Amino acid sequence: MNEERSGESIKSKREVAEKITTRIWYEKGKKDNRFYPEKSICWGYDFYGDLLGRYSWTELLFLLLRGELPDEKENRILNYVMCSVMNHGPRDWSVRAGMNAAIGKTTIGNCLIAGLAVLQGSYCGAMDMEDAMRMFQKGLSLLKEEGVEEAVLELLKEYPEIPGYGLLYSERDMRAVRLIELVKEEGFKEDYLRLAIEIEKIVVEKEQIWLTLGGTAGVILLDLGFTPEQGAGIFLLSGSAGILAHSLEQLPKDWNEYPMYWNPEWHIYEGTVREEG
Repeated sequence: MNEERSGESIKSKREVAEKITTRIWYEKGKKDNRFYPEKSICWGYDFYGDLLGRYSWTELLFLLLRGELPDEKENRILNYVMCSVMNHGPRDWSVRAGMNAAIGKTTIGNCLIAGLAVLQGSYCGAMDMEDAMRMFQKGLSLLKEEGVEEAVLELLKEYPEIPGYGLLYSERDMRAVRLIELVKEEGFKEDYLRLAIEIEKIVVEKEQIWLTLGGTAGVILLDLGFTPEQGAGIFLLSGSAGILAHSLEQLPKDWNEYPMYWNPEWHIYEGTVREEG
C-alpha cells in the first residue's frame, strides 16, 4: 500500500485486507446485479424469509450476538434484563444529557449520542457493568480452586471498588431484587448469580452495599453466555429507549419549559470577588 505524505511515497509493510470476513451476515446477490441482496443470511438463516415475523427483537438480538437462537426461557430472561434497564429516569445523568440536547433543538440522533456517551461511563454505567462481569468471571475461576469465602476475599483484594455493587440514593436497589426474583422463578442456571449473591453477603457486612441493577443485569447476562463486551453493549442498547423517550418529550418545548431548569438560588459561588481598578 502506498500513501502520499508531503510529496513523499511511504510504503507500508502491513498487508491490507481485500475482503470483509464475517460469520454474522451474508448478502447473496442476483445474477444480473451482484450488489442487490436477493437473500440476507444471518448465521445461516434466511433473515427476511425465515426469521422476520416469526421471532422477537430479543430472540434476533440473541442470534446476532451469540450465533444461535435462544430457547423460550433464555429469551424471557434476556427480555427481563433489557426491560429492567430500559429507562433510568429523568434524574439519571445519561437521560438528562439527552434531554439537555433536545431542549437545545438538535436532532434526535444527537440526543441519543449525548445520552449514550454518558451512559457508557464507569459510574453505574456500561463500563461498570463490564468491569463487574470480568470480576465475576475471575471469581468463578477462583471458586474452582478455593472455598467460597476465600475466593471472594481474594477477589475483593483485586477489585477494591467492587463494581456491580452500591446503593441507589443511599438505599438498597430493590429493582435488582425484583430482577433476581424473576430469574429465580424461571429455574434457570445461576452459576454467576449464586457467586454474586455470595459476594453480596460479604460486602453487605463490610461496606453496607448490595448488588446494583447494572451488576445484577451483568451477572445474569453472564449466565446467558454473553461476554462482558456484549453485556455492556446490551446495557447501552436497552438504556437508549429511556433516553429516546425523554428526549422526544423535550424536543418540541422551549427552553423555559424545561423541567428542573437551573435556579440561580442553587448556585453557590465560592470564588474570589475582585474589584475593578
